[in-house]
Amino acid sequence: MKYPVPLTLLMIVLCLKAPAQAYVPIPDSNSVWMQGTGLYNAYPGHQLAACDGPLSFGTDTVINSRAYHRLYGQQVCNWLNTYLTPPPPGTIISGTDYYPVSLRVLFRQDTAQRKVYMYDMFSHRDTLLYDYNLVVGQPYPPTFAAQSSLNLTVTSQYTIALGGNPHRVWVLNNGTVDVVNLIEGVGTSQGFGTQFLIPGFESENFLHCFTRNGNVLLSNWGAGQYRSVTFPSVGICDVTLNTKNLKKDNDRLVLFPNPAEKAISIQSSNPVVAYRVFDLTGRELLAEKVNAANSFEIDLTTLQSGVYLITVQDKQGYAITRSVIKQ
Repeated sequence: MKYPVPLTLLMIVLCLKAPAQAYVPIPDSNSVWMQGTGLYNAYPGHQLAACDGPLSFGTDTVINSRAYHRLYGQQVCNWLNTYLTPPPPGTIISGTDYYPVSLRVLFRQDTAQRKVYMYDMFSHRDTLLYDYNLVVGQPYPPTFAAQSSLNLTVTSQYTIALGGNPHRVWVLNNGTVDVVNLIEGVGTSQGFGTQFLIPGFESENFLHCFTRNGNVLLSNWGAGQYRSVTFPSVGICDVTLNTKNLKKDNDRLVLFPNPAEKAISIQSSNPVVAYRVFDLTGRELLAEKVNAANSFEIDLTTLQSGVYLITVQDKQGYAITRSVIKQ
């Protein structure tokens, strides 16, 4: 006589046979993070700033026999000055450079151990950046991104679909507030390669969106503004992969045509005294002083087809950086 298998036992057997969700590593190429920082009384000379920009791949390198991926980025700021002149108090200034294009992160990963490491360019040593071996209820280990003083605990875990594939997300809490979410295959809700900051303090980090192979996988994760100042890139994710320019609060600078074949025309409401052209690895390719002109052209015939960043400095000392495609 055959006896039916109890339902509870059958469910246990099926669960044991079900494959565990595969770990999704951080990509090693063709990805862009649009991430920003909000600064209160921390931006030099000004009270409030919302800074952001793309972080994207350059060439790989080897340090101490280990291969690392290079990530380059810049940040452009909108800032509010309420106690210094000029400009007049309360004026929001759009598009001032905070960080020029430069090497921002060197990272490698141990996919089998579910860990991501970075090379600390200040201490010249390898250090743990993220640990994705997470169990709800356990403390999160101290890393470069999570200083031990934060006392973070993994409080919950859920799954989101990015590009049709499941990615796990873990919530880290310091006992008072949810500080950050670790996103498998992306980094964190505060960006990639940044140290965790407690929300609501004088400085905050944000991941606005994430693209891979030109496809937007994650968007509108972070806030559109920091306090009363809008981030320059609101509504734009893959700025290094398309023809959109960083959104500004006014039209102080116009570049056209974009894409461009031989030259690009510059029109500025303020007289321009210099410009520089960079590739996405941070190399300066062109640089020239301009005789306080409101309009001029930049010859691009010596550049290969691709995406470049043009920084224009006006007579007042402000700099604006825009992306341009050379066909």
